[in-house]
Amino acid sequence: MSDLSPQSSSPCTLQYDSVHSVLLQTWNGDLVDELLVQGHEIGQRAIAKFKPRAIISDFSLVTSFKVSSQCIQGLAILEPVALRDQPLILVAGAEHIYGMARMYEILNETRRVGLTAVHTLEEAYSNIELTDPQFEPIELP
Repeated sequence: MSDLSPQSSSPCTLQYDSVHSVLLQTWNGDLVDELLVQGHEIGQRAIAKFKPRAIISDFSLVTSFKVSSQCIQGLAILEPVALRDQPLILVAGAEHIYGMARMYEILNETRRVGLTAVHTLEEAYSNIELTDPQFEPIELP
């Protein structure tokens, strides 16, 4: 019997709120360097396709985070698809994940003024003034 869980094919799921033009990328399971890079590429494709006014990347469902600081630094130097001032909110409840999110934020502070790390999804919604989210699952080819 094959495992058809979301994690078996992707380290994250995507949802889009077309009413408010917000992309939500939800990470899950055990996260390592390779899966973070894979999910980052998925997110970049979704941003290019939907051109959202804001992006939320939620790490709340991550059960294990074994991502190196070198991987975070490598992703931080990549040219972003998102606009410089486009809100990108990183949600990280666990302190060690929040610390890595803050490192990514600091490494990008001269290139991405809209990048912010927060602890909860509610903080992310508040940050972009999203009061009635209407997310629908999306898939990319």
